[in-house]
Parts: sequence; structure tokens; C-alpha cells
Amino acid sequence: MQQTAGRTAGKRRDREAGFERLMADIAARLGCEIEDVEAVLGVSQGFDPVGVGARDLAECLALQLKAKD
Repeated sequence: MQQTAGRTAGKRRDREAGFERLMADIAARLGCEIEDVEAVLGVSQGFDPVGVGARDLAECLALQLKAKD
């Protein structure tokens, strides 16, 4: 059980690191700051349907719950 939890946590960290690298690459290609890319991502996450700009299922569900309130 602990091995499975460890692998899951490791995969999530790898995925998050991958998103950070992707966002840094986008910022470099556009010649802007990573904060600007994150701001655009935040705007896109407000589009319909709710969760469309999410980076993964957990973020999608969190956005949907936030919108429900």
C-alpha cells in the first residue's frame, strides 16, 4: 500500500514538474514571464465548460467545486 501511495505521489510530482517546464518553455518562446503564462492559464480556467483549462483531473474537479459555491 505504501509503495502504491509513493508511486502515485511521485507521478504527481513528475506531472507537476512537467507542467512547470511546459509553462517555462511557453514563456521563453513568447518572450514573457512565467507569471504571464500562469495568468493566461487562470483566465482560460474561467471559460465554459468549467474546468476546461485544468492541467489534470484533480484541478478540473477543484475548479468545478469552486464554481459551484
